[in-house]
Amino acid sequence: MVYRLDESCYPNAAGNASHKLTLGRSLTITTYTDANCMSGASEVTVNLSTIQSKRCTADDKKGFLANTKTSFSVVAVYEDSACSGTPSQLTFTPTIWRDPLGAANAPCQSLGGSLFSVSSCTQDYPAFATTAFGADNVFVIEEAFSKGYCDNVGFMTAYAADGNCHTDLDGTTSFKAELGTDITLTLRTFFDSVCSDGRNTAALTTDQLASPMCRYESCDIMPRLCSVEDCWWWGCGRKLSLGGLDGPPALGRRTIVTLYGDSSCSSPATTMTLTTELTCTPQIDHYNPLCVQNEAAYSVSDCTQYYVGGWDDIGIIRDAFGDYPYLMVEKYMTGRCGDGDAILNVKIFKLDENCYPDTTGSGSHRLMLGYSVTITTYSDVNCLNVSTITTVDQSMFTTSAAGNCIDNDKKYYVVNAQTSFASLAIYEDSSCSGSPSLITFSPMLECQELTNYANTTCHSTGNSLFAMTSCTTDFVAFATTAFGNAPFMVDRYYPVSDCNSVGYVNVFSADAFCHTNPVETSSFSTCKDNYHGGGLGNDMLTSSYCMPEVCEIMNAMCSRQNCGSPPYGHCGRMISVGGPSGTPPTGKLSSITVFADNSCSSPAVSVTLTSDTTCTSQSDHYELPCTTDGKAYYTSECTQYYTGGSDDRGIISHAFGNSPYLVVEKYVWCGMVDTVTDVKVYRLDENCYPNAAGNASHKLTLGRKLTITTYADTNCMNAASEVTADRSTILSKGCSAGDMKFLLFNAIPVFSVLAVYEDSTCSGTPSQLIFAPAIGCHDSPAIANAPCKNIGNSVFALSSCTQDYSAFGASVFGTGRAPDYGIDIYHEHLHSINNVIASLLSTNK
Repeated sequence: MVYRLDESCYPNAAGNASHKLTLGRSLTITTYTDANCMSGASEVTVNLSTIQSKRCTADDKKGFLANTKTSFSVVAVYEDSACSGTPSQLTFTPTIWRDPLGAANAPCQSLGGSLFSVSSCTQDYPAFATTAFGADNVFVIEEAFSKGYCDNVGFMTAYAADGNCHTDLDGTTSFKAELGTDITLTLRTFFDSVCSDGRNTAALTTDQLASPMCRYESCDIMPRLCSVEDCWWWGCGRKLSLGGLDGPPALGRRTIVTLYGDSSCSSPATTMTLTTELTCTPQIDHYNPLCVQNEAAYSVSDCTQYYVGGWDDIGIIRDAFGDYPYLMVEKYMTGRCGDGDAILNVKIFKLDENCYPDTTGSGSHRLMLGYSVTITTYSDVNCLNVSTITTVDQSMFTTSAAGNCIDNDKKYYVVNAQTSFASLAIYEDSSCSGSPSLITFSPMLECQELTNYANTTCHSTGNSLFAMTSCTTDFVAFATTAFGNAPFMVDRYYPVSDCNSVGYVNVFSADAFCHTNPVETSSFSTCKDNYHGGGLGNDMLTSSYCMPEVCEIMNAMCSRQNCGSPPYGHCGRMISVGGPSGTPPTGKLSSITVFADNSCSSPAVSVTLTSDTTCTSQSDHYELPCTTDGKAYYTSECTQYYTGGSDDRGIISHAFGNSPYLVVEKYVWCGMVDTVTDVKVYRLDENCYPNAAGNASHKLTLGRKLTITTYADTNCMNAASEVTADRSTILSKGCSAGDMKFLLFNAIPVFSVLAVYEDSTCSGTPSQLIFAPAIGCHDSPAIANAPCKNIGNSVFALSSCTQDYSAFGASVFGTGRAPDYGIDIYHEHLHSINNVIASLLSTNK
């Protein structure tokens, strides 16, 4: 049911009933038995916090709000009967809706004792508090959350920070807020009304106030919120901020200043800074901001909520740089790197080597791009007098918030930049001819080497080795060209453990011979390990003087590595194999799709995806050529397979369309997504189908279990192997013996039926129907045509099949004058029916 969100009375479509909403801190839906909301019929109430958290109510319902902005009912507390001057306290209570006109010119009311109040409402509590306290009075904003992680605000309270004791709104407790000369805050709350019986003290530094932390508090500290909210684990979240300091309170938002090169202040920007301050003044219109001329540049200042990883809630960063590459530096409180609440400032630089003024108008900076990035700042606007120099290895830059920290307090990001790689190809002959033994690729933001590999010079590196240098943006294609038909192994290192942004790359000759390492006094060779291999051709990497070693790194598997010290953190590593006749697939699989005729149209007979040292993509991924060798019709492609039955080219889904099919995943270690070695997909029927090579075949047997039988001929005569999976294993997507998973798609549920009788002719109405879910069923759907058989103990039965056990039961037991019957469903797993039994409901059965 969807309701217009106001408090008017509305009739239903039939005109014989109506409903009305009551909106406040909770939402009440009242229904009526008349069209004018006079005679109440039912009432449902939901708290705002329950709606915001999208939790279920006690009667298994969920409420959602759309196109709404939270309002706040306000109580301003004064210590004089005229409610004049500055309030001692403001309380803000979130409501779903409140008419602001109803709060206009509200009277000053006594709260008892020496306290008085005025009620109001607002949609902007920081602005309301700033107006109420005035420009010269400092106040504390306390935000209280029903969850310890501070997601949905429950109450807000603004306290006068004048160092005096004030009685709380309830008249029985009190508080004292005091601001130190170094802008540190002490907020004390007391159990009594005269600030003598202490309850809690919160002391915060300037940095903590400027970047408010989410503090977990017990309900003893937050009684007002806990009295009306179901606080999580008997506790709440709390944030404290300052207001009244010559600007709107920041409340965790950042002041963002963007510099541009001309008076239009249009993208791309040259420099951007986000600073953590106690106040933050937003633009009147974020999307049409005021462009101001500074000393040596033009700037825009605004206020935004910044999130770790380089984005903000208004999109200012994105709009300022567009698609242009830029460098970001996040600076954190010491020891809290990666914590969004501990960001002190963020600097963003246009990624080029020009000189740009800084946001102060008195300094400047310049970047130097290469193997590392050097950020040089200057004390003048023309990049002449050096102030600081910071150099960061390019491999430590990342494109996501998962990046490692540097010096325990900084993170660096590069956005929209295309990484180049400086290559060093190592040869064991002085002419640098033939295939190299090793190529190293070092990431660079700009590469000054020759990009024409054929024109580079062969030079000695010592240690009886020779080398050629070059540049490329595609190290895989470069290695494929350099090695030609020789096999090679690509070893990638990533600055973070998710293997998304590559750092250094080494490409080794995969000829199994011992080769000298050009940098260290060591050697390397490649090896095989059939147990650990399992990825692309079972090839592994070892080093250390070519002594026999255990292969420990999986092919094409992202393995987590220790980055060492420095820097600290975890890195990723991945190995793949290329050659002798193609590019390394980097985890992609070669696919062969077999069809029944020369149209190669859906549904296919089977799809085979295998790991190989090469993987050749078609020029047109959506119109694959239909090929035949005289024995079968098939298409081939190179695709990235995703565990669970899909691939990036959509080969599997296009091959079978809406027809049912079975996916069998083969793993090295079942369940580890990076260890899938091959995938086989079968049309889900019991026909005999040949393979693509035309020298073997397969056939499925479908029932309570599923059996795949392969044959050494094309006619399913000479059995070669057999694999069986229980239906329960398939439905649960669990691992079976042999490190395999079986997945069904588009399969229509079917049940084998056993109709139980107590006479030898199986006539009349059965006493019981037993339905067993199956993948396939071979009995006739017409139960009347089935033979009656003795199943022991004077019990007889007929067998049948159905796709709808409810309809089948109704047809057998009848409706109306026929006996009633009940259905019991037995579960093997939560969502997997094990058996269904329909029984007569009579006293003698």
